[in-house]
Order: sequence, then C-alpha cells, then structure tokens
Amino acid sequence: MGLQKLTQSIIDSIGGRRIVIYTMVKSYLKQMAEQFGDVVLARIELIIDDVERNFGTCEVDDTHQYKVVPVDYLQNLDPNEYVILITSEYYWKKKENLDNLPYPITKDVYYFEDIDTAYYHEYLDEYKATPLRDAIVFRSGMRVAADYPYSDFTDNAKALFDYMLEKGYNERYELIWIVADPTKCNDYNSIPNVRFLDDEWCHSKKKNERDAYYEAICLSKYFFFTEHCSFVRLPREGQVRIQLWHGHGFKGRNIYEDCSFQYDYMTVAGNLYKQIHKEIFRLKEEQLLITGLPKQDWVYHPVSPREWESLGIPRAEKYIFWLPTVRKTGRGSITDNDTLHTETGLSVVNSYSDLDKLNALLERFRMVLVVKLHPEQEENINFNGKYRNIHILKNQLLADRRIHINQLFAYSDALVSDYSSVAMDYALTDKPIAFMLEDKEAYEKSIGFVLNPIEEYLPGVCVYSYDEFESFIKEVYEGNDGCADRRRRMSRLMNEFQDDKNCERVLEAVGIK
Repeated sequence: MGLQKLTQSIIDSIGGRRIVIYTMVKSYLKQMAEQFGDVVLARIELIIDDVERNFGTCEVDDTHQYKVVPVDYLQNLDPNEYVILITSEYYWKKKENLDNLPYPITKDVYYFEDIDTAYYHEYLDEYKATPLRDAIVFRSGMRVAADYPYSDFTDNAKALFDYMLEKGYNERYELIWIVADPTKCNDYNSIPNVRFLDDEWCHSKKKNERDAYYEAICLSKYFFFTEHCSFVRLPREGQVRIQLWHGHGFKGRNIYEDCSFQYDYMTVAGNLYKQIHKEIFRLKEEQLLITGLPKQDWVYHPVSPREWESLGIPRAEKYIFWLPTVRKTGRGSITDNDTLHTETGLSVVNSYSDLDKLNALLERFRMVLVVKLHPEQEENINFNGKYRNIHILKNQLLADRRIHINQLFAYSDALVSDYSSVAMDYALTDKPIAFMLEDKEAYEKSIGFVLNPIEEYLPGVCVYSYDEFESFIKEVYEGNDGCADRRRRMSRLMNEFQDDKNCERVLEAVGIK
C-alpha cells in the first residue's frame, strides 16, 4: 500500500466509498472540514484507534458524531468499500501499523496534513542545506502549554537549564525555551544566548513568529523535554532528542506505547526504572540512559531561608509536607482515575471533623502540615486559611517565585505521599515518609502500579486510616524513624545516584560539553 497526502482531487476520486479515520484527534477533523468543507465529515463512517481510553463516541460538533472502535474492527469491513484516512502527526508510523495487520484491508490509505505539519515541512525544505547550530531547545509539560498552568517552565528541563546557566554553557550554546507566554520570562532578557518562544508560534499567522519558531526547531542540535515531544517529530540528521520525563513514581499507565521513534534517549534514575520504562515506552536498551533525574539535584540545593520565609508558611518547630498524587482531572489524561471520594478531597483525612482533630494535634506538637496539591486538583480543595497548622502551598505562588518543591525539602521533617514520584526524590533527604493507601485497591483496579506488590517497594510507612496517620505524626514529633533502613534500601534500589551530579551526567551522556 502507498501513502498519499489528502487533496481535493483525492476526495473527488474516492467516489461512493466511506472514509474510516485512523486516530481520534478532534482538531484534525475540524481543520479538515475548514480546508475541504463539511462534505468530508459527512462521509466518515467511523474512527479506529489504538488507545482504549478513546473508544466510545467522538463528538466533533452537534451534527457530526462518530463511533470510535479498535483497529481490529477493520476485519468486519469490505476492503473495497472504504478508504483509510490517517489523522496523526506520526502518520508514517500509523501506516506501518496498518501494513503489519494480519488480515487484508483497503489499499487506499491517505493522511491529512494539519497546519502544524504543513508548516514544519515547509521550513524543513527551506533549511535542508543549512548546517545545524550549537543551540539547545527546552520544553516542559504537555502539548498545549497554556492548558497546563505551572508546567511550562519547570521540572527536569528547568533544573538542567539552571545548571547550564550556572556553568556558563550559554557561552557556547544558545539556550531556547518553548513556553506558553514568553513575556513572563522577560527577566532573562539580559542573559546572553537565552531566548523564549511561544508554543503557539508553530502555527502563527504572523510570519516573523513562525520564522523564529521553526528556525529553532530546524537548526538546533539538541532538544530536552519532560513529556510532549511531537514538536520535534521530523528531526533532521544530527539532531538529538532527549526525553527527561517528569519523575519515577509507582502508578501505572493505561497505555503502553512504542515511543522508540519519538525520541533518541530517555533518562532514568537507575536500572529498576530503566527496565520499567523500557517496557512502558517500548524503548531499545541503548535509548535508556542511567544518569539520575536533573530535578533531584535541587534536593541538595535548597532555596535560601529568606525565600522560604517569603512563601508565607506559618512558623513551626517541625514541618510535614503532603503531596497527594492527581486523581480525576477531567482532561482524560493517561493517568486519570476516580478512586477517592471523601468530604475533604484527601485520603485518610476524610472529613472536616478529621481535619479539626488533625489541626489540634499539629498545634499541640507545634508542627505545620504543608499541603502542596497537584495543579489539576488544587481548586477542588477549599479549606485553606481555616486551620492555623494546615497550610496549602499554592502552585501559582511557586510558579511566580520559580521555586520547585524539591528546593523546599530541606525545610521539612517528613513527607506524606501516596503513589507520586515525589517520594523517590524525597527519599534522597533520608527523612521519614508516609504513604496514604486508603484507595490502594481501587487505584490498583483503575490504573495499577508499575511495581507489585506495591507495599514492598514503598520507602516508608504505609497508612490506611486516620489513627495510623496520627501515629506517624507523633513519631515525627518524637524523632522516631522506624522505617529508616527500609527507606534507604528502597532509595538505593530506585536511585542509583545519591548526589547532586545528575545534570552533569545527563550532559555527558548525550555529548554536550
């Protein structure tokens, strides 16, 4: 089977055959209607997809709704009665998937080139004879940066960027960030060889903005990102793409997908997660680099006491940090689940009467519980300010100060977590950790864990009830650390390196000097 770009002449030649869409992406369908007219949407029979969470119904608008089914549904169709239209930025890879199906399908397979891909090809052609430059592009977070506040200039990419500035790498390399709003980074304007681009410029109607964006994409030698990577899906020879990811936690994923063609390397903290990520992302052995995660270096380099005090956290003799993992986000993300239903929105501390008791206990011990919620769930919990000894640390405040939670661990005495990756960063402090496991069974059925049985791998105390949580708080108050040996053993298993050299190792591993 060949693969052709969809054009008006192809649409005219299809005749009476129906269109089967491969990969559910609403934005592609809407762009297709804008380019070719509503007649294309009217001829779509159904959508096939590789991802189970997409199955069901795709509603493009009030008029056009389509059934979304597994790819194997093609076995039920007469190959002579339909054509396949791929709506994916990785259209060539989707074509390979079709070629490998063990049953006959139509020979007529096309792909729709969305506006981003069209511009990308245009600029690749323009720059095909231009040598690559000593430039490095950084990106943090998901595809549409503006949709995920607080995630576009942080995490492992930001830690690596900070290190490179500190060590003067910008004297040799231009360091370029793709963010939601470059004007928020104007304080970097005076730093040589540092530049910020808007992620929306990839399809801007202003040519000067597109020129700036694709010059960076087409001419830079290196790309570091923490999740979204298709912005550099058409690499030139010599370009190196490094997936830094965003942490090593315990929760599973609903999707185990082949990412081996999407980037060249992924960094991991140790051999255990090398094997886990090799399976999850279908990577080759040589693509996984055991370097440690850049943001873990921040654990050893906390903010100054003045910066800590500026966060407005009440003074106390001891601090416990609580960072619950995201539950239901409403965005249909890969790690969504809905396993926790409590009055407070918190695990174990289920009711406001529990919060009353907890605050009284903390007050008696002259302790403060600092709760840093996931950005996706922060607005769902509204008791901040009601309790003197329970303080919600706002993501907006941290983002405005450009402070990562790892830079605050030095001011804490213990951590409360559940299935989040923060526990593996915090384990490097060698301080007590409690894991809230009230919804463990439901969570296991919903999304599962990458390590089983999960309790055997958690570097800390397992907490299933409010009374057990109170016991943990008392132990922290008294200075008891009964899980120290277990925590150190698990930390060594998961974090091969226990130092602040991860950024250095990442750069060395990919050949940046």
